[in-house]
Amino acid sequence: MSRARWVGACRGRLRAGKGRQTDDEAANDVACCLAVVRLPSVGSDVLLTAFAPARVGARSAAAAHAGAGVKIGADETAEAILREALATAEVRDWGLFG
Repeated sequence: MSRARWVGACRGRLRAGKGRQTDDEAANDVACCLAVVRLPSVGSDVLLTAFAPARVGARSAAAAHAGAGVKIGADETAEAILREALATAEVRDWGLFG
């Protein structure tokens, strides 16, 4: 995004159930990274997000294929995904912004 100007980023965690699972044993912790990129030439901002599983609940629907428990390096994984997205993102049609 050669016409972009950096605005900011943050990293955190969220807790979510898969589908309609709501109890704590089914909840999953997810590392999340967000970056806002300002595009002053079109008067708009773009929000990029990246997520990685940090902990899969024992009764989560995801446990069957991802395995229950803590996932080492989730924060770093989400950050690496976001950095790659920021480094390679490009706007192919600037007309989308009006």
